[in-house]
Amino acid sequence: MKYTEKQLKEQFRMFDKDNDGFIEREEMIDIVQELSLGAYYPRHVINQLFREADVDGDGKISFSEFVMAVS
Repeated sequence: MKYTEKQLKEQFRMFDKDNDGFIEREEMIDIVQELSLGAYYPRHVINQLFREADVDGDGKISFSEFVMAVS
């Protein structure tokens, strides 16, 4: 599925709970749990997805990394 830039920004903001411009691992875990997806995505799976999306390995996902991960 192809997302518009507006949709991508809205999705990114949903994960970026502290509005610092990055998605930290705990923010990703929190939103998955809030959406009741925890049963489908155990913590080790979320951690793996996070590592794959965190291309530069700095421990957080930037908007550009997020776009690459969902595209």
